[in-house]
Amino acid sequence: MPNIITNRRILMNPPRTVPFDPMNRAELSDWLDYRTLAATGDGNPFGTWAGRKGVITLSSTGTERLTYVADDGDGRAAASADGVDDHMDATIDNFTLYGSTGDFEQWGVVKGLSSGAGTRGLWVSGGITQSNTVLAQTNPRLLWYCPTGGDLAISGAVDVQNDAWHVVRLVRNGSSRLFYVDGVLISTSTGLGAGWTSGLDSFNLGLVSGVFWLGSIRHCLFFTSLLDTDTADELLTYLQTA
Repeated sequence: MPNIITNRRILMNPPRTVPFDPMNRAELSDWLDYRTLAATGDGNPFGTWAGRKGVITLSSTGTERLTYVADDGDGRAAASADGVDDHMDATIDNFTLYGSTGDFEQWGVVKGLSSGAGTRGLWVSGGITQSNTVLAQTNPRLLWYCPTGGDLAISGAVDVQNDAWHVVRLVRNGSSRLFYVDGVLISTSTGLGAGWTSGLDSFNLGLVSGVFWLGSIRHCLFFTSLLDTDTADELLTYLQTA
């Protein structure tokens, strides 16, 4: 590369800026990305949604299928759930999706509708090992149970059923859990046991304990270890426009 002369200084091979891409992160176990569904076509339901790394593949049939919409109100597409019966399921290995240490992160880009807002399920995994449950209520607040049990729930007074897109970040770190919405820490909890068990679990997107998501989903990302602050900031910025 030729030398670049700037203000009489010679810069040898100046650094290049590489756009941030979650796929380049070693911690990423899988990523449900709505853009992989583009071939479905506007207004059409879809029966499978595969993660970009092939760890998780969701499926559904009949009227339970989510719908691909080419414009979800801001010029970008999304997967839309009707709040009645739409959801998708998969079998996941706990260690493969979340890692073996119990320290992990999960991110979602979601929009809940204010019309028809209520107790709405975002996602849940469990059945054999630990329960990992995220849902919204109209108080307004978000709830995260991990592991299951009302005394172990953490919540934050942030409304995600307000017709706007939000980036939700859930961090399990040792005995602590941290809950972020749009980069703001809304709740923390300590005293969580360090145990973490391997096994096959059921994963449900858009359904938790009989309540269904009403709104849209763009991304779900899973990380097997914790992200540093700079990476988390870059990921937030990326997901706000991706």
